[in-house]
Amino acid sequence: MLCCKLLCNGADKCASAGGAPIGLKHNLKHKPCGGEGFQWEMLCDHKTGVPFHMELYDSKADGGIPRMVATAVSQLEVKHHVIYCDKLFTSPRQFVDLHRLGHYATGTCVTNRTGVPSRVEGVPVPNSASRGEYACAQRGQLLFVSAKDTGVVNMLTTFRQADEGGRTTRWINHERKSVNTHKALEDYNRYMAAVDKFRSLLASYRMALTTRRWNLRVGFELWDTMIA
Repeated sequence: MLCCKLLCNGADKCASAGGAPIGLKHNLKHKPCGGEGFQWEMLCDHKTGVPFHMELYDSKADGGIPRMVATAVSQLEVKHHVIYCDKLFTSPRQFVDLHRLGHYATGTCVTNRTGVPSRVEGVPVPNSASRGEYACAQRGQLLFVSAKDTGVVNMLTTFRQADEGGRTTRWINHERKSVNTHKALEDYNRYMAAVDKFRSLLASYRMALTTRRWNLRVGFELWDTMIA
């Protein structure tokens, strides 16, 4: 199981991109560092958090995110990996291409993305649904799952089938209760924390650096990664 995620530079405001090429600068006002900074695309093992692939996200580069995912996956020698990603990486065409290469994928998605098989009755589930309700729509290898947890969660997967439901426990009104769930949602919650695990390890060995020079910032980020 592998986890693919796009992260900000995980440092404070001194990590601003400064004179970096414009494609590398991103507005990170909703991230912990704030202001402008870098974002990394990372592919990590779900158990250890060790990164297999790490690349600076350049919004101006040819191919964009699909090229980054294809580059990362091409380095895997063994097939039948399951790639978990957030909605930025989730693309129906990308998932189908990964399936042709012998890999599966699961990720959160938006319902209006081209190719998402969500235009059927009862999908996605309304926000007024009870916790544990879910609905599925399938088209070829692609399975769209819409489930009500604390909010409505929409997912796309090529790893699970529509009939793979199950039970899990959730805190509801200060009580631990058993509710329905789909295996795709359980898988995502279990394995998606790989990159966060790596960032936790990285924070323990991070070098103290106060600079606005973007090339030094990137260089020390790579050095911290090798040490961790």
